[in-house]
Amino acid sequence: MKQRIMVVDDSSFILGWTKDALESAGYSVLTAETVWITHLLDIFHPDLVLMDVEMGAENGAETTRKLKQLQSAARTKIVLYSAKPEEELAKLSQAAEADGFICKGDDPESFTRKVQGILAN
Repeated sequence: MKQRIMVVDDSSFILGWTKDALESAGYSVLTAETVWITHLLDIFHPDLVLMDVEMGAENGAETTRKLKQLQSAARTKIVLYSAKPEEELAKLSQAAEADGFICKGDDPESFTRKVQGILAN
């Protein structure tokens, strides 16, 4: 069975690029343009959620912290996915109790290797 990844971002370009890269690597992918994904966790049961940090008025880091408290997200890894500088993203990730972070901007192969590494741990 394919591992399932949910990508949460307000950029349709990023959602498309990320979905294409992950599907090419053999993952099943669901995208969402809002942080209000609790119902999707119950339906899709993702192994990993890639959560953008800044989505207009919505804050992905704060949402991650809240999701990590839910029983429905207990077995799901949630990783911050942002163009913020790596040092800032590392601090946000720790404060949000995320399972890690990935900086946007990598080539598809490097990006999918990082995803594979997170899913393997």
